Amino acid sequence: MKTKYILLSSLFLAFTAALSAQSAEKEEREKPTPEGMLEKFDANNSGALELNEIETAFEERKAKIEERIQKMKERRQERGGPEERASMVIERFDIDGDGNLSEEEIVEMFSTMKEKGPRGKGGRGGPPQE
Repeated sequence: MKTKYILLSSLFLAFTAALSAQSAEKEEREKPTPEGMLEKFDANNSGALELNEIETAFEERKAKIEERIQKMKERRQERGGPEERASMVIERFDIDGDGNLSEEEIVEMFSTMKEKGPRGKGGRGGPPQE
């Protein structure tokens, strides 16, 4: 039962952290437009994208995806392994100090995560807007 609560808590934390990171990254990225694609990749100014220019666009996209994956891996390493994250959850939400998360403590944890986010900085990308 204790393992089940710790696992659920860890999964919830990982999920909310991933959502926060994704929403922050989405805000940083610009959405491509047809005009922007032509402007950026039409190297010979022909007004159309040729095969090699399309390949260049795909290569750039692949590099950006690989960069985001690397950043996600680095963030995961900073947070530590499952044991470290589970210990942090117990430390933060075990109100009665028994080393377990009761249903009441889990409800409090979910409420806190929803309101403040996984690190207490606000859910989904920052503090609540007032």
